[in-house]
Amino acid sequence: MKRLFSKIILSILLIIFSLPLSAQQKAPDKNRNFVRLRNGFETPPASARPWVYWFWVNNNVTRKGITADLEAMQRVGIGGVLIMDVNLKVIQDGTPVGQYRFMDNQWKDLFLFAVKEAKRLDLEVIMANDAGWTGSGGPWIKPEDAMQTVVFSETPITGDHEINQILPSPPSKGDFYRDIAVLAVNGPEKSSGVKIENLAMKALFSKSGIFNQFSPQKDTLPEKEAVKHENIIDISRMMDQNGHLKWKAPQGNWTIIRFGHTFTGATNKPSTPESEGPECDKLSKTGIRKNFNGMMKNLVKLVGPDAGNTLVAAHIDSWEVGAQNWTRNMPQEFKKRRGYDIVPWLPVLSGKIIGNLPETERFLWDFRKTISELMVENYVAEMRELCHKNGMLFSMEPYNTIGNDLDAANYPDLPMSEFWTKNGGDWYSDKVKGIASAAHLNNRQVVSAESFTCAEEEKWLQHPATMKSVGDRFFCDGVNQFVIHRYAMQPWINIKPGISMGPFGVHYERTQTWWEYTLPWHTYLARCQFMLRQGIFVSDILNLQPEESIYRYKKLKLEGYDFDACSPDAFKHVKTESGMLVDGSGNRHRLLVLTHTGTMSVPMLEKIRDLVVQGASMLGDPPLSTPGLTDYPMADSSLKTLVNELWGIQSEIERNVGAGKVFRQVSPEEALGRLGVTQDFVSDRKIRYIHRKIDDKENYFIANTSDSTVTATCIFRVKGKRPEWWDPETGRSRQIPNYRITQNGSVSIRISFSPSGSGFVVFSPEKDLDSRKITSKNEDIKCFESFCRSFINTTEVKGPWTLQFPGNYCDSSRIELNELKSWTFLPVKKLNYYSGTATYSKSITIPAGSLRNGSRIYLDLGVVREMAKLFVNGKEAGILWKPPYSMDITNFIHEGENSLKIDVVNLWVNRQIGDEFLPEDSERKPNGTLKSDVWPDWVLRESPSPTGRYSFTSWRLWKKEDNLQESGLLGPVCIKQSTTYDE
Repeated sequence: MKRLFSKIILSILLIIFSLPLSAQQKAPDKNRNFVRLRNGFETPPASARPWVYWFWVNNNVTRKGITADLEAMQRVGIGGVLIMDVNLKVIQDGTPVGQYRFMDNQWKDLFLFAVKEAKRLDLEVIMANDAGWTGSGGPWIKPEDAMQTVVFSETPITGDHEINQILPSPPSKGDFYRDIAVLAVNGPEKSSGVKIENLAMKALFSKSGIFNQFSPQKDTLPEKEAVKHENIIDISRMMDQNGHLKWKAPQGNWTIIRFGHTFTGATNKPSTPESEGPECDKLSKTGIRKNFNGMMKNLVKLVGPDAGNTLVAAHIDSWEVGAQNWTRNMPQEFKKRRGYDIVPWLPVLSGKIIGNLPETERFLWDFRKTISELMVENYVAEMRELCHKNGMLFSMEPYNTIGNDLDAANYPDLPMSEFWTKNGGDWYSDKVKGIASAAHLNNRQVVSAESFTCAEEEKWLQHPATMKSVGDRFFCDGVNQFVIHRYAMQPWINIKPGISMGPFGVHYERTQTWWEYTLPWHTYLARCQFMLRQGIFVSDILNLQPEESIYRYKKLKLEGYDFDACSPDAFKHVKTESGMLVDGSGNRHRLLVLTHTGTMSVPMLEKIRDLVVQGASMLGDPPLSTPGLTDYPMADSSLKTLVNELWGIQSEIERNVGAGKVFRQVSPEEALGRLGVTQDFVSDRKIRYIHRKIDDKENYFIANTSDSTVTATCIFRVKGKRPEWWDPETGRSRQIPNYRITQNGSVSIRISFSPSGSGFVVFSPEKDLDSRKITSKNEDIKCFESFCRSFINTTEVKGPWTLQFPGNYCDSSRIELNELKSWTFLPVKKLNYYSGTATYSKSITIPAGSLRNGSRIYLDLGVVREMAKLFVNGKEAGILWKPPYSMDITNFIHEGENSLKIDVVNLWVNRQIGDEFLPEDSERKPNGTLKSDVWPDWVLRESPSPTGRYSFTSWRLWKKEDNLQESGLLGPVCIKQSTTYDE
């Protein structure tokens, strides 16, 4: 994201940098762009680097910690930080509080220092717009400007006489309450079995079914079970401001319902006491304005010209603040948007059915729709405006909201999703695809994701090799900016591993054993992210989402095709050109696939009808009715006419309508096949992919997300272009000589993937291939087993090995090994519990003649736990961070004797287990957290543990009875000689 965020280009960012590459120049120089593309891939720009969540935990922040953290990030290729000030004591006590307080002068001095240090190190900063990670709130928000909910009290009376009494006030929170209306309701005589549920939730619906999917047996209720419209009387003017009601009640049994609204009680969390306050009103611009002015505007003023340059954006994170269903001007907004008065329908919010069940369902749809629109316009869109006015961009995780998530996702400059490591990331796969789609449809170049979030299963066990396959999966779903969750601010230099967030998130700090080995991993990510931001995403299907405001997006399950999800608002900008659906960003799609909940508005179906008549193709079942009460029941008649026009009166699988086609009761794959659209990518093994078009180049990222070696036949929908393999681990690229053309003209390539192997296949017109940039045929590209002959010579490197641990760790720090084994089996018990780096060394002999005829020499380390750095003849050859732990060392060796040194680093787990056998140096609770509310004195002084422990962390996750983890170089180590490539 570097340099995309400066003030100078902010005004044109969304116009230029978010456009397809071909649209950024009037007469694009394709060859020059291709050189830029290849150079950017080989040496990715700072803007492409991964970021981290930088949590300032319980105000434990120091200047030396800020500098050390940011310098450590810069060393290993991190591009920026998303700062969140959080309080873990809200979740789990045991992390003492530091000496500063959120947004006081000392805290702001530290924040300013962090921005200045980031600027010095060419890093960028995004700041969460409140303390914690749950929304937008703080002590600057008063209850009247906070999230509001409808509350009510009921008073039964018998009519036919004067009512003169105080009505009970509805329950309230935050010492705030305002009346909405007072209604007198006569009936029903009998309680309905159908109830309105979740009044306080965004999902206001009746128990009969969600999303207005009416079933015949539930479409009607006996008259005695519903309130007649004429039996609802607005008597609001009969009650004074003190709740005193004077009213001549007609004959009958009445219920007086006093409706009001109050603060929901939601606050920003997890936050320290001084930073906690009400969550702002999400349905009124006043709410987010007061929140922005209460915090972010102060920080913008504080950093001065660095706002928009180093401090590049403000961020809204997870929606974890519950629901809101009211704002002070709701009646006016509802009338303006839905065309009728909300007040007579308020008894529905107290659980009553009015008129009949379908009408009540329709009102609730209208109510949810209004809430959604107000949230999108007055919270999300307004926050973007506030950021832009202050020179910054707007970042947000716009899902699980109180409205249509994809409508909300149209507005952030940096739409952000999230994915977890659990179950390979299944938890948030739908969210990721939806947010990536919104980015594609709104000219957003960068698709961010809170990345590798995890919980109890992490326990210091994660490292780049375990993270890669999950990350590759979400590259294929559209993410191109990882913000790794998480990096906990380390206020000390010599205390390790230091402050954590307990079991939450990957332990991703400079105090990690393997931190200094992560540059190749981060460079891999940067190369992928750079490539996945170029050009335009190739989508065959536009998947239209329902108008139901609380529908949560579920992605299509397709084979061989990809798609974008389209929100109702984004669909307004779709048009038909030459039989293709063209979205607001100019992306082209071949088929419209409908997802609806049984209902659809007339304007929406008219739009679909027009697109089809003009030449578009559509797949989906007809809607059964319109939602909402606007123009009801005439709207249903209009809808039926449109349904007959599009689908006809018979259930035809394929039907011509105007210049377009309508399909139903077939899969999207079959519909595309009928249109003559072949699969974009197909493989005989489970290989994930994403396809982007860059000028006249086709760019496929393909990934084996399994932990096994896989050889697959991959078929690409490309004609007239030659493929190259671009390896994001090395930055090298070369032609793919062995491929064939299938019967339908696609390109078939046999590819061998290493475990979690991945790369780019870039297709270019023959004339554009730059032979000077094709690597030597003598270099091995292991992803393609057909590109090189088998190794002609493999020699195992036998012992003895010299294994050297740090000299200050124990008396027996130098070990001679006849054979390689895990450190957990070494004869010196203290070494069994060692965590950190140890060095293997020995001499290796390269036989005479081994380097003749262009042969290459590889060093294969076999099994490594967990990462290794190689030195050959005193020169650093590189870092191996994932299987296969193999490296071309040809340029570092000579025939005869050579010196070999291998630094191997393991995980923190073993030392943490070993420390549990030593006396305590801090009082702990059974769950591993600290008992005391203050840090041990020796920690604050950064002195060695008084009991000889080597590790100190705020939350211990291992016990002495736990099993040790394999560690070190396990081998077998082999020298392999390869031949030249087959051309």
